[in-house]
Amino acid sequence: MYHDQFTYIDCPDEVGANIRALQGEFDDFLRNLEGNHPFRQYHEVIENGQVTFRGYVNVFGAEQFIDWMNVVKFKREVAKVIPKPVEPAADTIYF
Repeated sequence: MYHDQFTYIDCPDEVGANIRALQGEFDDFLRNLEGNHPFRQYHEVIENGQVTFRGYVNVFGAEQFIDWMNVVKFKREVAKVIPKPVEPAADTIYF
């Protein structure tokens, strides 16, 4: 069974107007992460009794994007998760 799951983000207009560019910056940030980090998890893949992969992988979604905007990018709270609004969302981004 498949369920659509959306995270609705409230942010000031000046942040929302640039949400796609900010998502690109977040992608760049993730590409440059190394080692242990809150947005990464250590994984091992074992196939036929042999370790075929061992290392950290990025694990992220809307909540991590919000954390990045608040802590890294703007260094203040500019975004937060809200319940589904009555009005349609101004924009949609995907992770």
